[in-house]
Amino acid sequence: MTGRRLGALNVPAAIFVGLLAGIAAGCAPRPDHARLCGLTVGAFARGEIGAMRSETVEDGGVRVYWEEPDGGHWVECGFAEGQGGSRRDRMDRVATDRDGWLTPMELFWLDRWMRLRVDIAGSAPRPAERASSGFPHALYLFQQILNALTLGCVYALLANGYALIHRIVGRFNLAFGDMAMVGAVVTVIATVAVGTAGLAILPSLAAGLAVAVVAGAAAGLACEGLIFRPLRRSAPQIPLIASIGLALVLAEGVRLLQGAGDLWVQAGLSQVVTLVGAEAFDVSTTMRQLVLVAGTAVAVVGVVLIVGATRFGLRYRAVSQDPEAAALMGIDGGRVRYGAFMLAGACAGLAGFVVVAQYGVANFSMGLMLGFKALTAAVAGGLGSVAGATVGGFMIAMLETLWSAYFGSAYKDVAVFALLCLVLMVRPQGVAAPVVRT
Repeated sequence: MTGRRLGALNVPAAIFVGLLAGIAAGCAPRPDHARLCGLTVGAFARGEIGAMRSETVEDGGVRVYWEEPDGGHWVECGFAEGQGGSRRDRMDRVATDRDGWLTPMELFWLDRWMRLRVDIAGSAPRPAERASSGFPHALYLFQQILNALTLGCVYALLANGYALIHRIVGRFNLAFGDMAMVGAVVTVIATVAVGTAGLAILPSLAAGLAVAVVAGAAAGLACEGLIFRPLRRSAPQIPLIASIGLALVLAEGVRLLQGAGDLWVQAGLSQVVTLVGAEAFDVSTTMRQLVLVAGTAVAVVGVVLIVGATRFGLRYRAVSQDPEAAALMGIDGGRVRYGAFMLAGACAGLAGFVVVAQYGVANFSMGLMLGFKALTAAVAGGLGSVAGATVGGFMIAMLETLWSAYFGSAYKDVAVFALLCLVLMVRPQGVAAPVVRT
């Protein structure tokens, strides 16, 4: 009798225990939500971060608590269902105990900050974790290749400029990185100025593109008129040093006029496009990246066609091969050089626009490293070929991105310049020189 009673009581007891377990499970935050919200703590903490814990709140949100020397603090994150076929929910609202709810603009920059913080603990599986957890290596590699495309656009455009100038004057113009910086800064200024007139972000960026290309072409024209034309018959190192001086003038001029801080602008076309969906890892890009890559491809093809299939290109090739013979044939070498410098400067201005359109930031000091890496790309691809320089640009971007993804970002610049040394020792004509010629 007792056994029957206990057996009868076991059914409602099991139901009750199941309900309690379900309630307890509902109180626990989803791991992916808790992890994503926990990554935001670094943006709001003002001291050393201590112990952290998370819990669910209303509407399926997550609240993460952490300890600082001045006491405990929290950040609350709300989530909406993923769009465009994405399996991941997106964080659409954030509040903190110090600042309250974030505005849409603050949310945008928080998302940008989280994307840039690739070395935050937990932001991406480490190589050892990937090897031990069955991480989808092929999809991860595919994602990194996609990430490298936009950076490759910047390096390819600048490498084109180096190749154009070196081919016709036999000198390096080390001001190209800072010419791209000027293009990026005027892009921000023009975009903000047009945006304050009430236009949307895309027309504002279009205005920034036009101003950046014109500013780059003007800087190229000034570079030829002020440096390379007067010093054409001097020792080879003199124009090189003078171009470094021009780079310093451009950087310090922007610093004095606009300040040393970063200039920010909101990027458009942020819609996520999922290319490959998997349970553990989605390979995705954005409409902005697709547009920038397509636009850069059109620009590079345009440069190749200008050099190889136009009357200007015919004169350019003649002057670059034999200036004296070209002059005897009635070709004005000075005008051709001016045109080449304007075209190269326009490429630099376009590279600056790509930086702002993709990353949303510009500052006076960004040109130095951009210029050196683009020079590495031009040398690695082959200085005698515009197409070869383009190949070198994407090659350097791929090396830099993959190195950061698999080994960390601390030594990525070392890897890039080590490749330059290796190319100069083993194949000084460039790895792509025999394959693509212009």
